Amino acid sequence: MNPKHISVFVVISSFLFLSACLSSISKETSGTVVGGIVGGMLGSKMGKGKGRDAAIIGSTLVGSLIGKTIGSYMDRMDRMDKAQIVNAIAVVPTGQSHSWQNPNTHFVSDVRPVSNFYPVNNGGYCRNFQTKVIIDGRPETLTGTACQQSSGMWRIE
Repeated sequence: MNPKHISVFVVISSFLFLSACLSSISKETSGTVVGGIVGGMLGSKMGKGKGRDAAIIGSTLVGSLIGKTIGSYMDRMDRMDKAQIVNAIAVVPTGQSHSWQNPNTHFVSDVRPVSNFYPVNNGGYCRNFQTKVIIDGRPETLTGTACQQSSGMWRIE
């Protein structure tokens, strides 16, 4: 098999495999992995012999570092957005909305609690909410439930 075809096969297989598992891991981790793969592929196009091996190793490390940095930033932005949702659910009266825009990502969200708090079996409380988001350029209304555990931590379902 042609080495070029092997490289293409490895990249496609890697992305298919990663797409199946990336939803459950942090963006920092997935950025590290994807950055390393892309960096390694770019490095494989440079030099010959030992020089090529060094280029692959170096490019993999640099790609991983760049991917990790970007992924870490994205994780911080997600935590910031989630904190806004939890804050709105905790303090906004039922039926009223709380809107905000993330100053870094320009992500805009509108959260509206649609029920009062109700107790659950684990000693915590839950509240139903709606949020408006833009998906594929169209506004969508999503519903969810936020539960404050007895430990004080929030879980959004």
